[in-house]
Amino acid sequence: MQLMNERRTLGTPLGQAGFSILMLQDLAVVPLLILLGVLAGGSSEGMVGLVGLALLKSVGAIALIYLLGRRVIRPLFHNFTQQRQPDVFMALTLLSTLGIAALTEMAGLSLALGAFLAGLLLAETEFKHEVEVTVEPFKGLLMGLFFMSVGMAIDVREVAKSPLWLPLSVIGLFTIKTLVTSVILRIGGFNWGRAIEGGALLGQGGEFTFIVVGYALTAGLMPKDIGQFIMLVVSLSLFATPLVAKAGHAFGDWWDREHTEQPGELDKAVVDQETGHVIIAGFGRVGQLVAQMVSEQNVPYIAFETNSRVVGKLHAAGLPVYFGDAARVELLRKVHAERASAIVLTMDHPASALHAVKAIRREYPDVPLFARSRDEKHAQSLKQAGASYVIPETLETGLQLSAIVLQSLGVSEGTAAHTIQIERDRRIAELHG
Repeated sequence: MQLMNERRTLGTPLGQAGFSILMLQDLAVVPLLILLGVLAGGSSEGMVGLVGLALLKSVGAIALIYLLGRRVIRPLFHNFTQQRQPDVFMALTLLSTLGIAALTEMAGLSLALGAFLAGLLLAETEFKHEVEVTVEPFKGLLMGLFFMSVGMAIDVREVAKSPLWLPLSVIGLFTIKTLVTSVILRIGGFNWGRAIEGGALLGQGGEFTFIVVGYALTAGLMPKDIGQFIMLVVSLSLFATPLVAKAGHAFGDWWDREHTEQPGELDKAVVDQETGHVIIAGFGRVGQLVAQMVSEQNVPYIAFETNSRVVGKLHAAGLPVYFGDAARVELLRKVHAERASAIVLTMDHPASALHAVKAIRREYPDVPLFARSRDEKHAQSLKQAGASYVIPETLETGLQLSAIVLQSLGVSEGTAAHTIQIERDRRIAELHG
């Protein structure tokens, strides 16, 4: 996450995919902790049935805590926050977290799992941002304490005992995770260059490994020497992550440069001919409609799309659609964005659109930039980021639906159209100031 934030890639399709995988890895800790608790308390006889029964009870307990917590936490915070006292808010946050952790322990689960559930419950309330601000001063301290405790649990002398197997294991961990993640990202629509870049970025062992392995060691489920070895491998993989991620990023850039013959990569002849053209980022239904309209007026366009299947199909049909992320300045330079008549952003993901607007406006402050937004709040963000003109999709949908309703009520088509146009002009005027 820190690397993606520093590179400002969190809002890109690859960044969003990486974030989704990280979230799923965190959620996978829940069944792991449940399983460890079962194995720690069970006998070897009838283990399969015992595990199944305990997992069923655990899932029931988690579901009960989650459902009841959703009904209790929000009203609780509403009642106590009316006093507007920061100390009360802090105490209530701690009470919720420790209380849910105690409930999970009473259910035979771990305290860590309860704290995790408390975070999920608080994230669904309107108080989540205030909670983040409240715990922010303790975040660095507790993070440091966590890794310090992990470091104190690791015996560095184990490095001298395994001078060969330790580095080989780190390389093996990165290799296996990178290959698996790269294949998944490739299936998800990324080209091989960006897929391997994402795989390298996510190839290290996660910090939850320390919790899982530490719990297994405490419960006597794992020999101490094996646990020490695993912790060393994961620690070294974390240290190696910046270097491996940098190499993956370089490989992704090299792939984009070298594999121009594949469908969806830019053809130099096409690029050199374009001037006064329109660049369309996102070639879904909205992007295709824009392309159709400008083509009917004999205006050339170049479109970028991050779904390789869509690109391959449309490019094979002769359309100037190429694989790529329009937020990448290098890509825009290849299509001479400085000579473009307009750049149109139609991508579905709000974060990707905002990231693209910021990147484009930094590099090309004078090119007209038109954007589609999810709603009026998103439109305000895009406008503040530098978009020349923004159209909220909810606005047009609501206006068109209103026109049909008015006509069904007996209002003439001309009157309904005039009324809708007045409202459209008013809303757009408010949006663009």
